[in-house]
Amino acid sequence: MLKKTALIFVAALIGALWISTPFAHACSCRFPSGGFISPKIGRLPASAAGVVWYTRYKLGNKPIEFLKSHSTVEIWENREFRPLPVKVIPVEDFRDTYVIAPEGAMFKPGATYRITVDRKSNYMDGYKQVFVTIDHENLSPNTKLALDVGPVTTKPIRVAASVSCIGSLKVSQARIKSKLPEDARRWREQLLYRTIVDGNIRWNAQDSNCSPFVPGRSWEAVGHDRVFAPCGIVPSLYNIPHIRDSARHTILIQAFLPGTGVVLETPVKSVSLRCE
Repeated sequence: MLKKTALIFVAALIGALWISTPFAHACSCRFPSGGFISPKIGRLPASAAGVVWYTRYKLGNKPIEFLKSHSTVEIWENREFRPLPVKVIPVEDFRDTYVIAPEGAMFKPGATYRITVDRKSNYMDGYKQVFVTIDHENLSPNTKLALDVGPVTTKPIRVAASVSCIGSLKVSQARIKSKLPEDARRWREQLLYRTIVDGNIRWNAQDSNCSPFVPGRSWEAVGHDRVFAPCGIVPSLYNIPHIRDSARHTILIQAFLPGTGVVLETPVKSVSLRCE
């Protein structure tokens, strides 16, 4: 009886230590391979260069040729989809991200296209095929992009950490979101977004090492983000952006119409990330 009681005590102690220790087990992740970033069925402005597709893995020595040979672009005409020559353009500032479109001409306003990448993968976080209808309106580079900054709160959150994948960290944080004018909001999910803190930090926070990192997206909803400053000492194995002090910081969000050079930018706002 005594031996059995001792075994139960040891098992309980091991279980308690496992739960309380953030690095008690190894982090093993099966990362997504990529896919289309846009919705499965969506709309594009007439000035769009194409639909965005990305990959986590290299496509060989000639990625453009590789992707062209694995992609199809079709236009809906006469009650059927007709294939078109394919054009592939790398997206500047977003690594391993490409725009796929018809070769030789801009999209036809009012037309619907089916775009497919047939690269084999059973584990993609984006779509392998999308349908887009082209609007008659352009997205102007002068389009106003507003920025809302939510209230600052202090509480523990989940953050990415080496070895264990996830750690807990007390932070001062604020949720932020970009806002397009009403007549441009239908294109919101076709744009790529980037948050800039203090003029030089490209914000890329994650709640786990296993969270997929999708170019032009954040750990919040599309066009939204959440910035924070840690309260106290940060463990060396925690993978967080480089805001290390609780103080006043500047924030802005950029929105890119990929492949066109059109970049919208919110006004710069400041937020005091001070721990309570």
